[in-house]
Amino acid sequence: PVLEQFERVTINTSFDATGSLEEYLRTGTDYARQQANFVKIFDIDNLAWQGINTVLQVTNAFDLEQWFVELYELGVAEGGDRFVGINLLPLVDPMYLCVEWLDNDHKQLIMDQLTSLRGRYRSNDGVQSRLHIVETELHRELDTAQCRADYVRHTAALDRIRGTNVLDHVPHLQRYFD
Repeated sequence: PVLEQFERVTINTSFDATGSLEEYLRTGTDYARQQANFVKIFDIDNLAWQGINTVLQVTNAFDLEQWFVELYELGVAEGGDRFVGINLLPLVDPMYLCVEWLDNDHKQLIMDQLTSLRGRYRSNDGVQSRLHIVETELHRELDTAQCRADYVRHTAALDRIRGTNVLDHVPHLQRYFD
């Protein structure tokens, strides 16, 4: 009823991953329900467009290709030209969640996913420009030791509070916790 009062509406929906990783990152989220709500938004009569905002961070970067394709294809299938794509938003604070401090081989795993996504969406300029943002972030330099220590300390504390374990979702991170 409230949205119907406007001539047209635009909506950016927030997802940081899919499935259990999304539920881990957004404690209390039911991914199936979140996905259903995303699809239902396309039924709003005065919807001009819907997009997705995603905060790229250490915890979701290793599965970038999987969740990007799943969300992008869902948006295209359900929204057609009313789906405007996925904004990959680099994290700027707290710095310990930024991908820049990862080891070079882990950065390369993420770069390999970017290469695959670039090939898959080679004719889509919007996707290409959004993927470029991630590549730029991977080449920035941070105080690696401090960011790594902060990430481990904060993530371990959150896991203790929530009764979760990041390594259940992102086993690549094991070396940083050892």
